Amino acid sequence: MARDVGVLQREKTDLEGQVKGDALVTFLLDVCIRFSDALRCSAWEALQRQLSEVRGQLQSESDDHDALRTAIGLVFDDIGVTPAAETRSLAVRVTQISDRACALARKALYTSVHRAFAITHSHYINIDLLVISEGFAPGYTDAELDEIEKEAALPAQDLAEKVREEILPKNV
Repeated sequence: MARDVGVLQREKTDLEGQVKGDALVTFLLDVCIRFSDALRCSAWEALQRQLSEVRGQLQSESDDHDALRTAIGLVFDDIGVTPAAETRSLAVRVTQISDRACALARKALYTSVHRAFAITHSHYINIDLLVISEGFAPGYTDAELDEIEKEAALPAQDLAEKVREEILPKNV
C-alpha cells in the first residue's frame, strides 16, 4: 500500500505539472492572440494613414491635371484650335497647340511679306517683284547691308503696327 501511495503521489505531481503546463500554454496562446490583435490593429492603422496620404496626393494631382486641362483649353480657344472630341491625352493636345502655333507663325510670315510686297508695289508700279523676292541686291558689303537694316527698322515697325490686325489673331 505504501507503494500505491507513492505511485499516487507521483501521478498527482505529474498531473499538477501537466495542469500547470496546460495553463502556461493557454496563457501564452492568449498573450500571442492579444499581441497579434494589437499588432494587426497597429498595422491596419498604419495602412489606413498611408492610404489617406496617398488619396490626398492623388486628389492634389487630379486637381493639378484639371487645372492644366482647363489652361490648355483656354490656349486652344485663344489660337483658334478646335480639339478633336476623341483627344483625351494632354500630351496630344499640347502637340496640337505647337502645330497650330507653327501654322500661325508661317501664315503670319507669308502674310507679312505679301503685305510688304503689295504696299511696295502700290508705291512703285513698275517695280520688279520677282527680283525683290531674291533678297538684297548684290554688290553690297555687310556693313552697307547693316546700315540699310538700321534705316529700315523704324519704318518697318510703323508698318507692322499698321498691318498688325490683318496678320495676327485678335488676342496676340
